[in-house]
Parts: sequence; structure tokens; C-alpha cells
Amino acid sequence: MTDYKDVMEANREYHNHHAKDYDKVTMKGNFQRVEDVFDENKGGAFLDLGCGTGEQLKIAKKYFDPVYGIDCSEGMLAIAEKVTPNLTLGDVGELLYEDEKFDFINCFSVLHHLYDQEPAIREAFRVLKKGGVFYSDNDSNSEFYKWFSWWLTFRRKFLRTKHKYLDGKWEDIEKVAEYHQKKGLDPLKLKKQFEDAGFWKVRIIYHYPEHPDTFTKILKFKNKFLKSKALYYYFSIIATK
Repeated sequence: MTDYKDVMEANREYHNHHAKDYDKVTMKGNFQRVEDVFDENKGGAFLDLGCGTGEQLKIAKKYFDPVYGIDCSEGMLAIAEKVTPNLTLGDVGELLYEDEKFDFINCFSVLHHLYDQEPAIREAFRVLKKGGVFYSDNDSNSEFYKWFSWWLTFRRKFLRTKHKYLDGKWEDIEKVAEYHQKKGLDPLKLKKQFEDAGFWKVRIIYHYPEHPDTFTKILKFKNKFLKSKALYYYFSIIATK
């Protein structure tokens, strides 16, 4: 039976395996909404949970000082070292930083990789200063999955055909690393976890990909009339301590 440690180890193996391909395949985009959130909350110490190769840290350096990152993948951190030396190899659910160290915590495309999000949320609350902000983004909306899991299955099969790093045993490891890929995450359940951890203000914001494909463009058009949260693929959470 899969547990927290199994998912963590799968993420370490999987992201070590395709660290060199990660930016050009998974993280491509201009991240304009990330820039906007960073700009609105700029100043002070910054921590990137699941920092990967450091793409978010590059953006953060324009708005925060100092910047720190933590990730479970040695391969990812070896690339992120080019951005900042303030890196830690570890688990986002067991942070080694002291209480109230950071003004802003970023968590981009990470929560859906965790077996359980609660430890990371509680640790983020602990190391944030009073009035500090936690920002997560690029997590998949469970309501969208209920309606369009067939399209996501097709899309993943296309990616596996296109990208060789997903071949063979890595397909099975990816399924564990992307632990919530079959159902997505429930934004309202996450919101309650943030509130239970002590965050006093928690906002959910629904998104489409910044570079939508044809299918997504059709959904965006339909949503002008239907106004349904189930038609949004992604969501972000902005929580204030």
C-alpha cells in the first residue's frame, strides 16, 4: 500500500531522472501571474517549497531578498544552485528552518505531488512571519477531473509518446510521484486545511493554462456563459498568516 514515504521517494527518483528536461517540457511558460503575485507581496525573505531547477527562484530574486529553496531531488537542486546557494535537500513537510523566518512562501506545482498536504501547510505556517503569505499554484482542480478526465488521459498518453523520459518503468514511478493525477485536488478541502493550520485569510483563484491549447480555448469560451468552476483546469491558493 502506497504511503507518504513511497510518494516522496517516487518524486525524488522521477525528478532526478528528468531534471535536465524539466524546464523545457514541464515548466515552459512566462508565469505572468506568478510575477504579479510576487510583485504585490514583494520584500523580505522568500522560501520556495519544491523549488525544482530554480525557475521560480529566478523570478523571486527580482522581488525578494534573500531567497531560499527546498526540494527532494538532488538533480533538480544541482541546477538550482546556479540561482542561489540557499538550498536544502529535504521534505517540504519537515522543514529545518526556524519559526517565523520567512515573509513569503511559494509552492508552485507541488501540492499535487504530496501524499498528504497537511504537513507542508502546517510547516509553512510555522516558518512564516505574522502577516506572511503562502502562495500555491498550478495544481489541478478536482471538479475539472470529474468532467474531463478522459481528455487528461489522452493528453498524458500523447506526452508519453513524445517524451522518452516517460518510457518504461518511469511511467509507473510517475504515477506514484503524481499521486493525485487521477482525481486532482479539492480546492475547498485545501482551504479548510489552511484555515485549520491557523491562516486567517485564504483565497482560491481558478485559472486556465497561460498558453491554452484548442480544447482549453473551447472551455474558456463556454465558461463565458456557464460560469462554472468545473471548467477551470488549475487553481491557486493565497493564504495570509
